[in-house]
Amino acid sequence: MTSSTREQMIIKNLPLVAFVVGKMSDQSGSSPIEREDALAYGIEGLIQAVDNYDPERGTTFASFAIRRIRGSILDAIRRMDILPRSLRKSAREVERANLELATMLGRWPTLKELSLKLRMPIDQVRKFLGHEKLETTQIYAESSPAMNPESYERALGARPPTGSREE
Repeated sequence: MTSSTREQMIIKNLPLVAFVVGKMSDQSGSSPIEREDALAYGIEGLIQAVDNYDPERGTTFASFAIRRIRGSILDAIRRMDILPRSLRKSAREVERANLELATMLGRWPTLKELSLKLRMPIDQVRKFLGHEKLETTQIYAESSPAMNPESYERALGARPPTGSREE
């Protein structure tokens, strides 16, 4: 491919980058990175797609490019996250169980109740609850309301349950 053809293909497909960035921020409700940064990483993915596209594989360029663009953005977000993915996943599981129990009980569950529900030691639950409150990048589209009354009211349109987390 000539330099001119490559450049034309990149320019022609720039709207794919905006499309992917828009879809990713729509899914999460908030974007873990600034839109301009996501666009830059997406353009990087588009350039990789143009350079590596093989029409012999039977896929359209748009399908191939969208996967590369999204992957490039997700890779950038993962590089910015200070927590390993496994720890982030466990913290989300604890948060999900916390909200589920709060709904069932009408108050925030104790550490002991969370521990029993999750079948893990109280110290481990405490550790994951501490990680959920870190001000770090959220990678995944699914997000839960923060543990404060204002966020809870915005997310659910209701007052948060009362109660303490003490054992």
